[in-house]
Amino acid sequence: MRAIVSSNRDVVIAGGGLVGLATAWYLTDAGYGVTLLDAGHVGREASWAGGGILFPIYPWKYSPAVQALAQRGRALYPAFTADVDACSGLDSENRQTGLCVLDTSEMASGNAWADDHSEPTRMLTGRALRAQFRGVTAEHALWFPRAAQVRNPRLCQSLYRALGRRGARIITQCTVTGVRTEKGVFAGFETARGTVPASRGVVAAGAWSSRLLSSLAPQAVFPVRGQMLLLRGEPGLLSSVLLQGGRYVIPRADGRILVGSTLEFDGYDKHTDVETARSLRASAATMCASLAHLPVERHWSGLRPATHDEQPLIGQVPGVPGLFINSGQYRNGVLCAPSSAELLRDVIVREEAVAVRAFDPARILQTKPNATSTPG
Repeated sequence: MRAIVSSNRDVVIAGGGLVGLATAWYLTDAGYGVTLLDAGHVGREASWAGGGILFPIYPWKYSPAVQALAQRGRALYPAFTADVDACSGLDSENRQTGLCVLDTSEMASGNAWADDHSEPTRMLTGRALRAQFRGVTAEHALWFPRAAQVRNPRLCQSLYRALGRRGARIITQCTVTGVRTEKGVFAGFETARGTVPASRGVVAAGAWSSRLLSSLAPQAVFPVRGQMLLLRGEPGLLSSVLLQGGRYVIPRADGRILVGSTLEFDGYDKHTDVETARSLRASAATMCASLAHLPVERHWSGLRPATHDEQPLIGQVPGVPGLFINSGQYRNGVLCAPSSAELLRDVIVREEAVAVRAFDPARILQTKPNATSTPG
């Protein structure tokens, strides 16, 4: 690996998922020189596996801080994808398709949340519902017409190309093995291919973030497996995202339908199973009868990065000046990627420890990480 000379405007990011890529985008925009490291290829873990809904799953169930982060993500996305795609020449397919909540038990809470946030909604019932969304089996739906979606694998590729054109250095197949400090201050990441020095570092390794910070809290960020199905349909079969019982169907522009997702606490195991595939198919057919007989094109799983209080870690790692973390977005990683990146950029630019107290890493991380230290 070619030697990298560190300066006080250099940042090295460990993790090439959507949160890491978005962090790199916002930092290059602020004038920082960025090196991004990924153990495999960028955007191939949870950022590839997720559905790309740009609307929280039942937003009224989240803390006020997470709701605010999600709403900021929604506000940023149109310009974010437009700017990235203009730089890359690719299309991330950011489309406003709307989202229908079909759970009768959630409609009162959903309406109250919408009123509090000036979010347009429509209550659809019976024949009017089925006239607008063919095949939907529910008798009632709360429709959020401004909800959008993005083709998250394409957004990752767009960011990868755009960052290269901006001058960021992206090193793939490069496993980060530890943190290097000098006199207690962050000095770089140790990797299987050598040391990558920088004056600032960001841990954005998703479900694997705790492995880099194991002595602070071994399970500060832990994996939650989600299995997904891809059904092969025709364009126009379904026009809106549907949500019921914590599961969803997402129509893509090419007619394919994503069905998700499970919540499985099984460590770093990414296996899939036939029983879950059947369960996901049944959920899709329950929401929309038109999906019942579509062929399955693919079945996969991904590992979401979760925290015990379901709030992300965004800010400085306690006890290690110059080292930051941006992880733990859980089911909102795609949606909150730009808002989380914006928040961390502000922390770094303003030389603060944290911007939002609820996301302070110090609430979970208490001691210094295992580090290679040199007396400098």
